[in-house]
Amino acid sequence: MLVGTYMKVELTGPRGAFEIVPIGTPIIPVLATSVAEWRWDVTPLESGTHPLSIIATVVYENQALAERVFERQIDVVVNPTYSTGRWLASNWDKLLAALGLTAAGVFGAFYQRLRSRLNNQRSGAES
Repeated sequence: MLVGTYMKVELTGPRGAFEIVPIGTPIIPVLATSVAEWRWDVTPLESGTHPLSIIATVVYENQALAERVFERQIDVVVNPTYSTGRWLASNWDKLLAALGLTAAGVFGAFYQRLRSRLNNQRSGAES
């Protein structure tokens, strides 16, 4: 015997820790002869230990009421190497620009110093 007509399952996490994209609809009809499946595409956005919560709710068809039937929290550990690699993949152009500006500044300072030394040598040779 069915206890409800529809099931709703949600996956949530702390803001800024994950990007969670549901694949399909979160509310699925419950049939006695089939298996229901919910999927999400989860991408970690920062390193550390962060919880993901999954909540299943029975939604009654003829009534405007829902009842939580399952809730579980899972701690997910994201290593710093993954976060650093993800940051580099999305900010490589800014990093290259910063490195280019730094290299240009160092080269400019070296060139000025070399030019100053050559001018000093020429001044000493003319005397």
